[in-house]
Order: sequence, then C-alpha cells, then structure tokens
Amino acid sequence: MGAPVYTAKATFHSGVGLVTLAIPESIYPIVAVECHESLFIPLKDHDGFIDDSSFNTIEFSKYRTIAFGPGLGRKVNGNQIIETFLEKLSDQTIIIDADGLYFLKNHLNKLQHYKGDIILTPHPGEMATLIGTTVIEVEKNRLDIAKNFATKYGVYLLLKGHRPIIATPNGEIWINPYGNDALGKGGSGDVLTGLIASFVTQQQNSLKGMLSASFYHAICAEKLGKEMSNYGVTPMDVIHHIPKILKNN
Repeated sequence: MGAPVYTAKATFHSGVGLVTLAIPESIYPIVAVECHESLFIPLKDHDGFIDDSSFNTIEFSKYRTIAFGPGLGRKVNGNQIIETFLEKLSDQTIIIDADGLYFLKNHLNKLQHYKGDIILTPHPGEMATLIGTTVIEVEKNRLDIAKNFATKYGVYLLLKGHRPIIATPNGEIWINPYGNDALGKGGSGDVLTGLIASFVTQQQNSLKGMLSASFYHAICAEKLGKEMSNYGVTPMDVIHHIPKILKNN
C-alpha cells in the first residue's frame, strides 16, 4: 500500500494539481486516509491484487500521464494489463516502474509502435531482467546498456543506482552526479516515479521532466543526509522536503 501513496504524494508535493490513484478496492479505505489529496478509482480485486479486466472500465483519455507499477505486485495478470494500456492509450506519456517492468519484459517489441513517450525507471536488478543478464554485467556496462536499450526500443530510460543515467531514444546520455545512499531504501523509487510524473506533466517534455525529477530527488537526499544522516532519511522525508528545495531553486 505504501508504494502508490509515495508516488501520489511526491507528485502532489512537486506541483501537479490533480492525481488519481487506481488501486484495489479492498485497500481503498486505508489508502484514502493516507492520501486524502488524491482522487481514486477503486478497482475490483482478488486477495488484494487488481483484476486485470477492471482496467477496461477506466477512461484513460482523461489523463495526461500514466504511472504504472508501484505497488502492483506479481499476483496479477500484468501481461494483459500492459496490453490494455498499449491498446487504450493514444499518445499520453507512460511511466513504467517496479513490477510493471517485470511484466514488460514480455512486450518489449511493442514499445516501438506506441505514439507517445514511454519512460522506464529500472534499478540494476530490473534492468538485468529486462535484457536477460546479471546485475554484475549491468553494473559493468551501465552507459552502454542504457544507451543501447533506449535507442533499440525507442524509450526514455532512467537507470537507477550510483550516478543515475538517463538515456533518450535518439542516443543522448545524461549522468546525475548527485545523490547518496539515503536513496537506497525501499520506497525511494516510488518517490522518483511520482516526481517524474509531476515534472513531465508540467513541462510536457519527457527529457526535461526526467532531468528535473532525478536532480531534485538527489539534492533532497543530500540536504537531508547532512541534517539527519543518510541512515535516518526516509522516502517520506524526501517528499516533505521537495517543496523547500523548489522554493530555493
């Protein structure tokens, strides 16, 4: 339940005016209390996991940006959900993270045919799964792997880890020199997904939005690490610090 809450709150705290969370109806009462800023689409579920058929009830044309994956879990028909997205969305930006990436590995060849921008945000383990290799190999060849994957499939890619790498469909590479190990905690990636959704939506430019999100995410961690040590910084601390960083920049 925490992952979608982190994503939504990060989006709100960085400037987006309206966020809708699609979540299993069984956890709606709990999540609604934790994230009362959001609108909600409670979806039919089985044992707490979304029923893939319920995605057909969503009017996707209402939304400019779709973030998919945080909190999804693997006890769902993720393959069908991804197919539904690619069929029902037209040119909205799609951000795929977490378990969304786990299911995406079976649909990579379809990415090139989507008319809008697709943003992927894997950590090294998820990247290894996407390309069928090991984390060790990913870490040895971060730049080449990021660039080759982004150009091959026509996506924007943010490869997490020490010195995050952003690669574009046309082969550009950007490296974020900021950040620290405070961002190595569970939930930090969900915060980053929310920031990307926020800045991409506001700037209507995927590259600029990703660069802004990665930068502010990292700078928040550095500032908070100096105040309270890297050990003590939590994803929610980063979320609450985002407005202060934005005010000073």
